[in-house]
Amino acid sequence: MRPLARLSISTRLALWYGLSLLLLLGLVAGFLYGGFHVTLHRDFDAALAAEADRVEAALPSEGLAGGAPAAFVRAAEASPYAVHLLAPSGELLYGNGRLPDVVPHAPGTEGADMDEAGYHTHGDAEPSRTLYESVADARGQTAAWVTVTATESGLHREMHRLGWLLALAVLFGTAVAAASGYGLARRALRPVASLTRAANGIGPAERGARLPTEPGPSDELGDLAGAFNALLARLDGAFERERRFRADAAHELLTPVTAARSEIDVALRRERDPEGYREVLGRLDRHVDRMGGLVSDLLALSRAETSQTPSDETVDLSALAARLAERLAPVADAKGVSLDHDLSPGVVAAADAADVELALENLLDNAVKYTPPGGRVTLRVQRDGGHAVALVADTGVGFSDAERERLFERFYRADAQEVQREVGSGLGLAIAQRLAERQGGRVTADSEGPNRGSTFVLRLPGDGSPSSDASADGRVPVRARPPTT
Repeated sequence: MRPLARLSISTRLALWYGLSLLLLLGLVAGFLYGGFHVTLHRDFDAALAAEADRVEAALPSEGLAGGAPAAFVRAAEASPYAVHLLAPSGELLYGNGRLPDVVPHAPGTEGADMDEAGYHTHGDAEPSRTLYESVADARGQTAAWVTVTATESGLHREMHRLGWLLALAVLFGTAVAAASGYGLARRALRPVASLTRAANGIGPAERGARLPTEPGPSDELGDLAGAFNALLARLDGAFERERRFRADAAHELLTPVTAARSEIDVALRRERDPEGYREVLGRLDRHVDRMGGLVSDLLALSRAETSQTPSDETVDLSALAARLAERLAPVADAKGVSLDHDLSPGVVAAADAADVELALENLLDNAVKYTPPGGRVTLRVQRDGGHAVALVADTGVGFSDAERERLFERFYRADAQEVQREVGSGLGLAIAQRLAERQGGRVTADSEGPNRGSTFVLRLPGDGSPSSDASADGRVPVRARPPTT
């Protein structure tokens, strides 16, 4: 693990902030130091040039004769710098006595060294800078050299002082900024600690507890708390649905078990003839069938709710619907219900065949079961845009808008007498919906009201073949309407 990873977020933020500010302030301080250094040297050279012009103005225009003129001596004595007057040969004609260790050499003689601007820097222990100015006679020839020398020690002391001040300012500013950043980070992340304590305090028995969000700023942490609370709400809803599911499943399983036990208790109270026992066993068989069907539905629902990506298989929805219609035709005939089908050929869905078959079989079984004798169930299959659609319409019990919201809940059965007198678990539609969703599709329901029939539409992804809103034989897209009687 990297060392920084062991530090708290506040410390890491403060360190990164401090280092970034140190780099930035260091660059600014370096720029200021360099600029000030150039400015001081430029001003220093300008002062030497101004002084050289002042003392040179005291020289006579007709040239030198017999040494330094008195006016030049007076001007040189008044100068704060070391002023020398040199002959072209390098002979020292005059010096005002300041900086006695400085011995200037005339340009062109041994020891002379100056740059293009006429300046020469010399000396190690006591660095100094000399400006050379030539004095021309009436013929334009160099008659003498005037030198002005000043030490740079004061300038260097100022630069060193400035460097230390800038370094201390950078370090102090960085330290203050890092400390302030740490404090601000701690304060900004304080809600995280509160959220952590609140989250740790939510136990298994406190499903309704939520993280604190009010009062508080509307920022990223508030959004995080809101998202976490929404997750807790979804988990609570899932837990509550599971609790109801277990309770409903236990109740549904207990009902046939209780009925079977009652039948057995009654049968054992007295001796019966073989026909009597056969009648009791027949009733027990029906209870066992009901319980077995319920267990099968529960297993199917459990498999349907298992997370799974949509299948990469395809199924011929038209052929599958034809087989289901043929399979359920005897059941519909026995009840006196007409089962019609209108199947467009070659409608292929990108879905698992077993899931589609079970979902469509549940929809057909429900339609036949809840359609009274003399009614009609219609099965249609066709393309609708890029989807494969199976429509199951009936003239049965129908449902209200309020019931529509609960149709696909597990174990839900309407209170209508026509529904309650039929044997069922209330899982068929829930299974069909979960299977359709697992394959990337959906089941929708529509009804014009109780006892006015209903229409269930199973919509699945198509196989990607070219299709339009109208099917190959010119039919219009599917509309969820029950058949007319």
